[in-house]
Amino acid sequence: MARDPKLTVAPVGKGNHIVEAGECLASIAHAHGFFWETLWDLPENEELRREREDPNMLLPGDRVMVPPPRAKSADAPVDRRHRFRRRGVPEKLRLRFLDADQQPRAGLVYKLDLAGKVQDGALDDDGYLEVWIPPQEVRARLAFLHPETEQTIDYYELDIGHLPPIDSGEGIAARLANLGLLSPGGDLHAAIADFQREHQLDPSGSLDAPTRAKLREAAGS
Repeated sequence: MARDPKLTVAPVGKGNHIVEAGECLASIAHAHGFFWETLWDLPENEELRREREDPNMLLPGDRVMVPPPRAKSADAPVDRRHRFRRRGVPEKLRLRFLDADQQPRAGLVYKLDLAGKVQDGALDDDGYLEVWIPPQEVRARLAFLHPETEQTIDYYELDIGHLPPIDSGEGIAARLANLGLLSPGGDLHAAIADFQREHQLDPSGSLDAPTRAKLREAAGS
């Protein structure tokens, strides 16, 4: 990939947690006993919120303020047995699969393996897979099966949470690669121009505002 210094993004934030590859705000919050909205809305994370816009897409090296856990008390009689349940905080994994003609691969049967826990299902009419997953998961294996023989006909190794911000060269390249427009070693600006032509935009090869918005819409997070 041809690097462009204009697309090099520096880490932001002044918090006490340094973001590592594969982390997002949901996984960081889960690890420290918070909801992600609590951390995202902290005044100390205002710069992070302004620059990144999306809590699911942080850059390795970004800094997130994570305050100490807050103690919570509850009145309960000492002569009885009590059960306390922590609220679940699952995240939704949402993927869309298209064929070579950009048509949805509707109805494909799949098995999704998350840390040894397998979920079965089928893509919906628009080619989407939507499942709830634990926020700390960063790896998954997705296999598509023949509906009659259940033999694997296609599979993907998924890196969850590894998509860099869209303003970075790495983030643009990852999205274009996911859309099938950029191969390893390919020219980034040529791939941007191909994307622009595909979406009736000015094929300048630069990430202008209309291209950025369309790429965010097409590639998701």
